[in-house]
Amino acid sequence: SIFLNVALNVLSLDRDNDANSLSSSSTSNHSLPNASDVMICTLSHLLCYGHVNLGLSESNTTLKICSTILEDDESSDFQRGSCIWIIWFMFNHGLGLGTTYASKAAEGIQHALKKLGKDPALLAVAFSALSQVVAYIHVKAEPLIKKTVRLVSNYSEAIAHVTSSYSDVKTMCAEACHLLCRLCKTREIALFIATSGWLQLSKTPWERFSSEGDSSTSSCDPCPVDAHLMIKLSVMLVDDDDALSIEDHEAMIDASVQLKDVSPLAAKSWLGFLAVSITPDKEDFKQSSSMAVISMIEILEAYPKNINMQKMALMALRNMAVSIQEAGVPLDISTCIRLALDAQKEHGVQIYDECCGALWALMGVKCDLESMLLREVVYFAIEVTEVHILSSGYPFNEGIVSAGMAIFANTFSNPVNVMEVLGEKIIDIVVDVVNTTIYECLNKRENHPLIFELGFRTLSRLSTDDSCRDVIVNHGGIVAVVDGMMENLESAIIQENGCNILRRLGGNDLEMKLKIVEADGVDAIMNIMISHGEKANVLSEAFQALSCLSVDKTSRNFIAQQGGVMVIANSMKMLADSVELQETGLAALCNIASDVEEDILEASDIYAVVNDSLERHANEAAIQRQGLALLYNLSVRSGGMSSKLMSNGCLRNIIKAVENHRKNPKVLSPALSMLINLSDTEECCKALVEEKTINLITNAITLNVENLKIAIVGCNILSVMCQKSTNKRKIGFGGIEAVVYAMMVHYSSEYVQDLGCGILSRCSSHSFMSSRSLLDIDMFDINCKMVEVILSAMSGFPRNFQVQNNAIIALSNMSKFEENIAVLHTEHARMEIVLNKTMARFPECQRKCKEVLEVLVAV
Repeated sequence: SIFLNVALNVLSLDRDNDANSLSSSSTSNHSLPNASDVMICTLSHLLCYGHVNLGLSESNTTLKICSTILEDDESSDFQRGSCIWIIWFMFNHGLGLGTTYASKAAEGIQHALKKLGKDPALLAVAFSALSQVVAYIHVKAEPLIKKTVRLVSNYSEAIAHVTSSYSDVKTMCAEACHLLCRLCKTREIALFIATSGWLQLSKTPWERFSSEGDSSTSSCDPCPVDAHLMIKLSVMLVDDDDALSIEDHEAMIDASVQLKDVSPLAAKSWLGFLAVSITPDKEDFKQSSSMAVISMIEILEAYPKNINMQKMALMALRNMAVSIQEAGVPLDISTCIRLALDAQKEHGVQIYDECCGALWALMGVKCDLESMLLREVVYFAIEVTEVHILSSGYPFNEGIVSAGMAIFANTFSNPVNVMEVLGEKIIDIVVDVVNTTIYECLNKRENHPLIFELGFRTLSRLSTDDSCRDVIVNHGGIVAVVDGMMENLESAIIQENGCNILRRLGGNDLEMKLKIVEADGVDAIMNIMISHGEKANVLSEAFQALSCLSVDKTSRNFIAQQGGVMVIANSMKMLADSVELQETGLAALCNIASDVEEDILEASDIYAVVNDSLERHANEAAIQRQGLALLYNLSVRSGGMSSKLMSNGCLRNIIKAVENHRKNPKVLSPALSMLINLSDTEECCKALVEEKTINLITNAITLNVENLKIAIVGCNILSVMCQKSTNKRKIGFGGIEAVVYAMMVHYSSEYVQDLGCGILSRCSSHSFMSSRSLLDIDMFDINCKMVEVILSAMSGFPRNFQVQNNAIIALSNMSKFEENIAVLHTEHARMEIVLNKTMARFPECQRKCKEVLEVLVAV
């Protein structure tokens, strides 16, 4: 106690009288210690060897003296080192006196660090003392804590390049990590530590010593304290989506791999951190996810016998693969799949759950697998599913069975390519396992919707290939799907996939469709439409499936009587803005409603529904095509159907469709066909003879003249327009041009030639001279082409009386205009041969033929 009081009094007196006396005496003669050096050394020995106990007043004085010496730039390294030892002792033994004194001590040590140079031994002492001090600093003293973190990182970087013994550097690194552990009190501080550069520096010392071949570093591995710091950081940052940059992630991964042999706990902790913190919304996700997967592979390879580590790594791999799927990032996951399969071989049933989870997620990542590896994955899924479904030796495990089904579903995401690799035998086994699983789940008391969902997804993907449909049906797929839909009526995704499967299985095979009907497929679909009336995607699939099953008049009436037409119409009213639903609903009605009883159609308000859909989606070609096709089917029915359609505004929608989709033959064909069917109504007749409508229709026909169906329908509507028109010009120049081009393009179609000649025979042949007696080049050209196509039709179909008769009438009409005689003369020789043949074959045509020939001869 006497020595303690003397030392404190001497040091206090020197500090009060002359703040520089200690430093000046020490710097004047480094070989001899001065009184202050002796007193500081005495004080440190007394405290560190436990010879005295400090009271509150003595503790205050001691801390003030040490802090002053540490903050003095002129103090010697000996003095600084001794003061740091004293501070270490005081705070290590609970003499820290609270946050205020701790902050003062920390500031002193931080200041002294700048003067300690790059001696790892002294830095280790300083870091150790700071570790004790920061335990007393309040969490609110964030600036002080961040300053300490920066100092640790800076000195770690400096030490990494200093020639020192491995043991000294390792001790310094251990104390630095211990200090950072103490500093890591909040998530914000944890993030600051992780991004301060320490992650990149933490592995530098042992890497350097290992590369230099230091004989004392036979086990140059990271220290356990380093691993514990990583664990703490990972726990605190695990929920921070934007915690680390790509560089920090890279350093973190490198560090986790380095630490795996020192601390499995650190490896596990970082696995969890990687899987949670690297999310698809990050800009650097592609690079960081790739590095994370590499880290997980390293850990799987490092602990092949450690089942707990394997489970942890596989779970992390599953989470990462799900994120990669979500981001749509392509990645070679062959090694991951191989390691998961190896883990299953090593640990068997004990690790089934984790292996299945990892494999189903990995199989969803975009990657081309080798055929052998792909087969091995599928065989694994078959094995685990069968074991937990059929084997009496293993309990039913929903998680494992679901994962097995998920592997199937992800494997067949591209069924065509996969089936070529797997072959028919494996496909047959997979379908059998999926259907058997569905049947087994149907027999259980508890429902397992996830298994049904994944099983249906697999069957849906397989059913896209024709070769698989018979396999699915042969293994009881139709009944399994229908019963599964009935069992899971509340699940929208199951119902959607179920309808998709039934539609694909039905295809164009009448026998297959009847099997679906016999299995109560219609009832199942009707239940879906009622239960999921607000879900457009489900209803769309249901409409298509129901339409597929409308194989004949009997089935259509059955569906209608069950309320099918009513439900579809009501759903279209409710979801009027859904393009997909409107299209599929119109297509279904087009098939179902073609010959059902009219009172059912009236009750469903089908006419208003169709026209509202056409008007609302005027620019959607698919809706226009299906809606117009439905109207056409309705218009061919008897019983005043035309007037009902007209009263609901369908004429306006038809003309609008021609205007908006004049280049789309699939829309134009039903639209023009509808105009023909409605032409017996006064309103339609009036519209057809309007110049605007004539120009619209003839322009649309000309734009699509190469399409045979449009040519036929177009000529039909032009023929109707000629009959209805009282105008001398009838269909005008554009109409004649459209007919001529149709006849030129489709010269081999007898129907087009017949219609064309009929239209031309009813049109007045206008002079190619204008009213001012000026040459009209366009008119002259079209008249020349008209003569050419007429003669071509007569030559091509010499036995068709209608063609011959109408062609002669058209030529006769042309010959009545003096200006047209020059046009006729361009084909004089050919015309004479063709007309003579016609007179010989059809006496009825002789008079008209002679009239034309006489005009030519007279000229």
